Amino acid sequence: MSTVIIGGGIIGASIAFYLSNDSASNEQQPIHVIESSSHPFTGASGYAAGFLAKDWFAPALAPLGAYSFELHKQLAAEFDGNRKWGYMPGTALSLDVTAASIADNASTGYDWLRDGGSRALASTVSQQRGQDGESNPLWLTKQRGGRVEVISGEETVAQVRTPRDPSRLCHFLHETTLARDVQWHHPAQVVSVTTDASTHAVSSVTVLNSSTQTEYTLPCRNLVMCAGPWTTLVYKSLFPSASVQPHISPLAGYSLLVRSPRHTLLHEHDKYKGRSHAVFTTLPEGEGGEENGENGFSPEIFSREGAEIYIAGLNFSNLPLPTRAEGSKAVMDAQKMAQLKKVAVQFLGKLAEDDNNDGVSTNVDDLEILREALCFRPVSDTGLPIVSRVKEEYLGHQHQAGSRSAVGRNIGGVFVATGHGPWGISQSLGTGKVVADMVDGIEPAVDPSLKHNIPFASQPTMANTMYEGGYNDSNRAFLQAFMARSTMTFEDARPVLAAIFTAQEGREVLAEDITQADLNSYIAAANSAISPFDLEIRSTKPQIAVSLPNGAQTVSSSNNPPLVYALVNTTSDPLTQLATTYSVDEIAFVKRLLDAMFETYNTRRLEAMVVSSMQAIQLAKASSENNANRRESTNNAATNQGGAAQSLTMTQAESMLGRLVEEGWFEKSSKGFYSLSPRGLMELRGWLVETYNDEDEHGHRARRIKFCAACKDIITAGQRCSNRECLGRLHDTCVRNFFRMQQAERCPVCKIEWPGDKFVGERAITTSERYMQGRRRSQSQNTQAANQQNDSEDEDGDS
Repeated sequence: MSTVIIGGGIIGASIAFYLSNDSASNEQQPIHVIESSSHPFTGASGYAAGFLAKDWFAPALAPLGAYSFELHKQLAAEFDGNRKWGYMPGTALSLDVTAASIADNASTGYDWLRDGGSRALASTVSQQRGQDGESNPLWLTKQRGGRVEVISGEETVAQVRTPRDPSRLCHFLHETTLARDVQWHHPAQVVSVTTDASTHAVSSVTVLNSSTQTEYTLPCRNLVMCAGPWTTLVYKSLFPSASVQPHISPLAGYSLLVRSPRHTLLHEHDKYKGRSHAVFTTLPEGEGGEENGENGFSPEIFSREGAEIYIAGLNFSNLPLPTRAEGSKAVMDAQKMAQLKKVAVQFLGKLAEDDNNDGVSTNVDDLEILREALCFRPVSDTGLPIVSRVKEEYLGHQHQAGSRSAVGRNIGGVFVATGHGPWGISQSLGTGKVVADMVDGIEPAVDPSLKHNIPFASQPTMANTMYEGGYNDSNRAFLQAFMARSTMTFEDARPVLAAIFTAQEGREVLAEDITQADLNSYIAAANSAISPFDLEIRSTKPQIAVSLPNGAQTVSSSNNPPLVYALVNTTSDPLTQLATTYSVDEIAFVKRLLDAMFETYNTRRLEAMVVSSMQAIQLAKASSENNANRRESTNNAATNQGGAAQSLTMTQAESMLGRLVEEGWFEKSSKGFYSLSPRGLMELRGWLVETYNDEDEHGHRARRIKFCAACKDIITAGQRCSNRECLGRLHDTCVRNFFRMQQAERCPVCKIEWPGDKFVGERAITTSERYMQGRRRSQSQNTQAANQQNDSEDEDGDS
């Protein structure tokens, strides 16, 4: 049986490396790495600084940090890391341009991560001071009043290069694992997990090829989830009934890669003797530190092999996480990048000869910019990573371990490795070796808290970060408020959370003070509490313009509408569950509406997936054909309540439609068409695919339910490829961002030119010539009727 690793970043590559090495046990068992991006290392692994540290970590993490640092040294020595991926021993410096120094504030905690401070606060400060300036690299521009301290030497810090080219660490791991027959799948994603019918252990996974939209199955005994900031989303989608889930948030970070005339290959080889420098500082008051909002700004600057200089430190916790790593470019803010460039000139630019000695350095921008980047790092609530085997009872009742007599990789299980924050490169090899040992049934070499047989809930350190903080009255108040509504957006949630925070903290908290991170935290806590009851708060974007009771409309889908959150039921047959709220006849009516949307009005020539008001009312009658429907959900519900479904009156149907809209199951557009709402799509997703993507009598699988090629969600409104045989579909909300990253607007599946005027959903009807003719005819008839009425009134007046 094979091991499947979800996530092809440096953590996943490291796990694959140690699982596939010559000394690994069970080397004949296949290893698969599933990566959602088109190419590996397009996320943080490919755009990280590559800084390595040995002892800059909290006590709970110190063993893993030191272990990983030694593995980096060993790997570089064994495989010529200096030449292949730029491994360089280094020196870490603190550049103090404020009243207090790093030495005065040294700490091994993680406050720097939360508050936007320097991670040099976590270092062990050396007693050696660079008073005479000899420790200063020439590329670092002298700052007025600045003082440089050596905070770590080459025995405890080092540097590697990580971007995607043949001489980098990530590429080395990738190429080495390929040579060892590790199979890499990209762009692809695991969409479901199957368990053995008798043992209930994980037996296989279903993988979706994102390019061709085809699915295939891989045998799987060990499943490792290390998808960085996407790990929580992957975990929830594969184990929706899990009682414990990892709480991982994305931390976005901007970076620049530059060259300076004051740092050449000659400097690197002759002056620095192949050693790197890492400089940590904090912006002086009034020089940009307050512009970065809640996180502050503490620049980090690294010299790297090849005479490159890397600068970062501009971090944000409130940027939306893109669907895939490539999407980071689409959310990059030019103003934030300009802010980082300005800081780069301040610390790296040439000092002007006419410095006016007014206390402010006026530097000349003589830097060559090699690359601009934005990436997302995974962070937990405490800053500690989650590296653990998941105990089977936390995955849901259908998942159990393999045979107790099994050994090595045959034991099987589910593992999580994520939450490394900005230390992913530094801790990658240690994490890879620890997880490989877990999978092989070997006692890991480090910290007892990382033992493979300890579940999340019992781990005293890293594993507790999944749900640390407990579930308190504020969480209950939020869930109660959420359940009182059918759906909620971020703007809806802000006053709710503001009221909760006000009561909790004893001070007034305004709605505008609430961040997306606050909402994410409360949703994660709520989901952990309600998952045993087959409930979950999920999110999606609306796909159509919705008619509101006051006659107004929501923003159209092309204007990037906000996420809609809904409380959904995660069990397999949501229609049967409606029996607790709706009668048998009402459920049957809903089923007829869905059949009309996804069968009758969802054909090869017309993918409407909507019903008009008149069509919906006509479905009130339960015909014999409806009663004999081949779908089984309604019949099961009817049987449970005793008796076949009967017709509704037109009045009852109208009332039921209004109720479905009011409760957030359906939406009604401004043109009078009914469609499934975001809540309905989220809750019925699995059932819709199972019900309407079935096999015909010839064994061919229907594709009535299709998915957006960009975000992978069900699409009921958007654009389609002009080739009707192609599965290429894009939400209106995804079109702009998707093509922004492409050289030409071509179908993501068959690669022909994207038309932009071929639609699915309501517009497949409203843009048709037949519909337009009907509208013109109706308007003409209305005009004639009005004229006749006016003529009649004129005649009455004359008489």
